Amino acid sequence: MNIDTFHEYLPSGKSGAAAENLVILMHGYGADGRDMYGIAQEWGPECPKTAFICPDAPLPCEIAPYGYQWFSLQDETRASMEEGIRRMAPAVTEFVAAQAKKFKVPYSRIVLGGFSQGAMMSLFVAPRLPEQIAGVLSFSGAVFGEDDLGTEKAPRKPPAFLYHGDADSLIPSDAWREARVFLERAGIRTTAHLSEGLAHGIDEDGLTRGKAFLKKCLKQ
Repeated sequence: MNIDTFHEYLPSGKSGAAAENLVILMHGYGADGRDMYGIAQEWGPECPKTAFICPDAPLPCEIAPYGYQWFSLQDETRASMEEGIRRMAPAVTEFVAAQAKKFKVPYSRIVLGGFSQGAMMSLFVAPRLPEQIAGVLSFSGAVFGEDDLGTEKAPRKPPAFLYHGDADSLIPSDAWREARVFLERAGIRTTAHLSEGLAHGIDEDGLTRGKAFLKKCLKQ
């Protein structure tokens, strides 16, 4: 399974422009890479020499004919969702490697992130990459694969950003609390914020805080 389609926001908006940093943003269930491209457009001007890549998940969404999914939600048990995440993880890992090679950017200059399903994939894949990346961004996400996170099977500990709404009914804020506690116990430096009144989405405060975290990771 490969990730074949994606949307790029390149330095200076020009194809082939040199990039020193790489940010990969993954969309949520039923959306596509264009859903995250708006964030790339907002952050890009303040992140010079940074390429933003927003891939489409390789699976067509089972309930949205024009959207995509990283894993199925036909069975929403935690075990089934983790199985889907583990099945997709190699494709995301290979995509990160391919983009790093394409832009000639070291892993230490890469930030991986996403919203909802994309955030879950990011939090799972980032600590398991072959090299440590600069950071991982999670909007309305959750942690899976705790059994091996932080052990010799998952030695990478990139700083993490967790942002969630306290009125999220799709992924309740308990997931944010559990992720924060677990990541910190695993030795992963975590920046976390719970937004009052926010449902399942990203608000302006989240974009502002996420951008600040990103710039800190990339030292911009």
